[in-house]
Amino acid sequence: MPKEIEFFRKIRKHVLQLLEHMHAAQLNQVPTGFSNNLVWNLGHLLVTQQSILYRSSGLQPKLDDSYSLLFKSGTRPEKEFAAEDINAIKQLFKAQITDLEADWAKGIFQHYNSWNHRDTGIVVSSMADALNFIIFHESMHLGIIKSIKKQVTTSPK
Repeated sequence: MPKEIEFFRKIRKHVLQLLEHMHAAQLNQVPTGFSNNLVWNLGHLLVTQQSILYRSSGLQPKLDDSYSLLFKSGTRPEKEFAAEDINAIKQLFKAQITDLEADWAKGIFQHYNSWNHRDTGIVVSSMADALNFIIFHESMHLGIIKSIKKQVTTSPK
């Protein structure tokens, strides 16, 4: 198992720990100066992982297409999510860790369709590149999540 998958697991667990004990209103709040909220970031990470690792490998994503409509790049939070919906997103967030590990062990990632990241110019042309890009992407959003959390837990609303 590549070390990147271990890094992915640790980042995901850290994100979930950061969001423990936060209530739905905080998770749905879009602080001043931000264009999204904590729920959107979780959903965006779900969708991006499926697109980069599965869709670009020619595999069927395991996530319902409705998530892409809500959380793909360029979208913004359109609704408030109830606590039950947030818990479902968190469960999917956790499940992606074990699913990736199991799918890697099965050897399903045989091909990869190269693509360029539009903002950075990074060319992702292999599964190894994709795993590295996922770490980069998840880490970037970890920083955003920390910034949003700081705003929503220190500001009245």
